[in-house]
Amino acid sequence: MIRAVAALLAALALAPAAAAAPRAVVAHGRIELDGRPFFPILQWLQCPSVMDESVRLGVDVFLGNGCRNSDADELAATASRHVWSVLEAPASATGPSLLGWHFQDEPDGNGTPPAAIARRYARVRGRGVSFLTVTADFASWSKRRSPALYRAYARATDVIGTDVYPVTGWCRPDWLPRVGETQRELVRLAGGRPTFQWIEAESTSTRWCTGRGVTAPELRAEVWDAIANGAKAIGYFTHSWRPDYSQFRVSPPVQAEMRRTDTQIRAFAPAILGTPLPLRVDWRGGRVDAIARRAGGRTYVFAVNVARTPATATLAFAGRTLRIALPPLGVRVGPVG
Repeated sequence: MIRAVAALLAALALAPAAAAAPRAVVAHGRIELDGRPFFPILQWLQCPSVMDESVRLGVDVFLGNGCRNSDADELAATASRHVWSVLEAPASATGPSLLGWHFQDEPDGNGTPPAAIARRYARVRGRGVSFLTVTADFASWSKRRSPALYRAYARATDVIGTDVYPVTGWCRPDWLPRVGETQRELVRLAGGRPTFQWIEAESTSTRWCTGRGVTAPELRAEVWDAIANGAKAIGYFTHSWRPDYSQFRVSPPVQAEMRRTDTQIRAFAPAILGTPLPLRVDWRGGRVDAIARRAGGRTYVFAVNVARTPATATLAFAGRTLRIALPPLGVRVGPVG
């Protein structure tokens, strides 16, 4: 598997962090970096002292300043690791590792209206890619706020994301399918802009419930369910407050899964961001979400069973039919034929 992924990386010629300032834009409904499709793997508020752990696992974009150091120091920390920074807007910082900007986290939950975000966006628009994270209160299962509010937030940024955290935030592992359901609804609200989702990775529950941390199979299923429902980037939430605060508290099995999943994402990023193919999915048992894509003259399928029971699925696309069996929380990704 490692050799195959390495060969794919070479064949698809993925771009590493450039020495010159990158040209990051949104085009064709995705993020492009120096004219090439780019699928960011994000981390939130990490001090430089813990960045190396995330980089080792495949993270290539650090969103937010985790240690309140200067923007120049933050850019230096990411540049030295050949990864990217997304700084809080507005700011005047520049540097070869500056990918773009982010706004106040979850402004909908803090009473900040879209107009306030839009004013900040106007000051950095066209200078990299801007990211905004909102709560999942727009989702059908929540219904706490009007979808119209989130359409307005989407217009005030380049890329809009959300978070669900069924295991560690709600203590409801049975809500795992809501990751994909919420992502699908966010895509509909985004008006063609790229969307992303934060994925729970911490080994303890959050402050809002009492329970266990996420497992490796759960993390893998959440990542691929977000992607199978339209995410054009993913991020990891690794912060823990139990038994004390840590920016990065992730169990060894989950770290291993992050590394494996991130390697796959990086290898298949041009396909994930490729031309969508009409797809019909029928399944028995479990719950299967899937997408089909065309890239580099090949057809790819990305499918995930987000249920804790086995599933069999029939995928019909591009005049062909593919039948697959997926174990509980199982994933099938890669080229077909």
